[in-house]
Amino acid sequence: MLARLLILASALAGVAAAEPFGATGAFSNGNGRQLSADAVAGRIAIAAEDKGGRNIWWHVRLDGLPIDRPVTLDVQGLGKEAGDCQPVISYDGTTWERLAQRASPFTFTARQAHAWIARNIPYPYERATALCEELGGSRHATARELARSQQGRSVPLLEITADRAPIASRRLAWVMARQHAFESHSSWVAEGLARWAVSDAAEAERFRQRFLLLVVPVMDVDSVAIGAAGKDQPADFNRVWGVAPALGRPAVEAACALLRATAARQPFAALLDLHDPYFSDDGHWYPPTAEQPGHPAAFRAFLADYVAGLAQAPNAPATALMAASTTGIKSTTARAWAAPLLIADGFAVTMEIAHGKDAKGRFITREGLVAFGAQIGRSLLAQAEAARR
Repeated sequence: MLARLLILASALAGVAAAEPFGATGAFSNGNGRQLSADAVAGRIAIAAEDKGGRNIWWHVRLDGLPIDRPVTLDVQGLGKEAGDCQPVISYDGTTWERLAQRASPFTFTARQAHAWIARNIPYPYERATALCEELGGSRHATARELARSQQGRSVPLLEITADRAPIASRRLAWVMARQHAFESHSSWVAEGLARWAVSDAAEAERFRQRFLLLVVPVMDVDSVAIGAAGKDQPADFNRVWGVAPALGRPAVEAACALLRATAARQPFAALLDLHDPYFSDDGHWYPPTAEQPGHPAAFRAFLADYVAGLAQAPNAPATALMAASTTGIKSTTARAWAAPLLIADGFAVTMEIAHGKDAKGRFITREGLVAFGAQIGRSLLAQAEAARR
């Protein structure tokens, strides 16, 4: 027994010498300050740092992990809303799995010496800029800068339409994600929509002939970059629409100006404000406070049908089906601000994308979120085509 303990101690010492056992949040979108690390016990404690808004988001890299041995991560300092999330873990930064526990401490068996772990599937600021640079090379997309953030970062915007020609008859659709920085799943959905909209699919070509699509994958770029949660800041992005001068939020001010100018020459048909709440219930959405004639009942029906069809496909990824609408609340949200600019059959909604599981009880995946974004595009097209019949 003593010999086995000495071998284990020697192995742990070797791991520690090669790579210190511990955690860091010192990277883009990271959040987590190491409090302690015990390599022998395989236990790390971190504190989620309150960097702005509710203290919900955490995202750390773990190093020097003992392979095939249990590791426990104790996350402290979180706000009460941060619980019940079943965090995700990745060994390559691409493929994410859910852990079993719903509250700290979290225990898992490490498969590699390095791992990333976060409250939800991360979508860092750099991915948004890379996405716009990549898709901006398409003959149907143009990458633009919506604004410069308070801290000087570029807020990337994609403009997608057939042959990059915003013909006046084409419907304007505005889709944005991450007004609240911790709601990372919403950016994956926005990416899925943008990738579908520039694809060679026949439906995507019809979409481009009918729509001018503007996509902002990340609105609160500063909070995303530094790993802040962003929700309920003194000037919450989703609470300053129409409040001059947007309380110092350049991205909101620029969005309002761009939408007013574009809606003056394009029929403004849809505003989709994508969110991803801290709770794990099924997704839902909010229409504007004052109901518009174009309440999105048809869009919702098309979306439900498309997602149901996707779920029946072989090896279907777990998606994020929307539940029934509920009454809107705050008048300074984007959906309420946009309502007067919409055409008769247009609509504006806040979409709260399911956080943890889909309607079948399966953990939502990155692939499923991207596929869900494509379904949103198909639903917008189906509604527009139905309206012309």
